[in-house]
Amino acid sequence: MNALLTDTQRVLLKQLLDQIIPKEGEMPAAGEIAASHVERAAEMSSVTARVVLDMMAVADAMAGSCYGKPFSDIADSSKEPLLKIIQEQYPRMFGEFVTLAYNGYYTDESVVRLLGPDAGIPQPKGFLVASFNPAIVSNVRKLGQRYRATRGPD
Repeated sequence: MNALLTDTQRVLLKQLLDQIIPKEGEMPAAGEIAASHVERAAEMSSVTARVVLDMMAVADAMAGSCYGKPFSDIADSSKEPLLKIIQEQYPRMFGEFVTLAYNGYYTDESVVRLLGPDAGIPQPKGFLVASFNPAIVSNVRKLGQRYRATRGPD
């Protein structure tokens, strides 16, 4: 099977992941930890591959527009602000990419060991969960009761 990413794309992927989860104290950056997970996930799913490839293409295009060079060649201090722009302009793609990064990073054995058993949620407030929309179950509610009522214990 052919690899999905070229060596140049792998370098870019690691740099993007390092910006999502940078090294902090003894905690490693995500580039070395999560890159293989993200690439494997992309090889197994065309939808995931599209997210990863689009994220890399947008990062390079945005860096080219703003700095005249690919993402890998811009200063580290410019990478985070650039990703914030990408997050604003492509929130769904960016969110899916971040989820891939978190999944690869926070399930890695070395990270789990460093975090310890009482680590809690992986970021300050956990994943954002959209408010429940009762309209999505309106058709089911219209069907009415589909079970037989029983009497409780006497």
